Amino acid sequence: MGGPLRHQTNLLLRLLLEVCALAALFYWGMRAGGGPFASIVMGLGAPLLAAVVWGLFAAPACPCRWPDGSRSS
Repeated sequence: MGGPLRHQTNLLLRLLLEVCALAALFYWGMRAGGGPFASIVMGLGAPLLAAVVWGLFAAPACPCRWPDGSRSS
């Protein structure tokens, strides 16, 4: 069941959800900053930090594999 179309649709949905999550973090950072400089730093820093943490610990090709093949997340 499924096939290439379902797989491609799932990949597209995953990408859209990740972009929306980063956009939400950007929006939160811009609103949470006290002044203009803090807003810019938090608006850019929050999604960047989330992307780095995701890339290190949750991405499909993350370098943190356990000996049994599972991931640390």
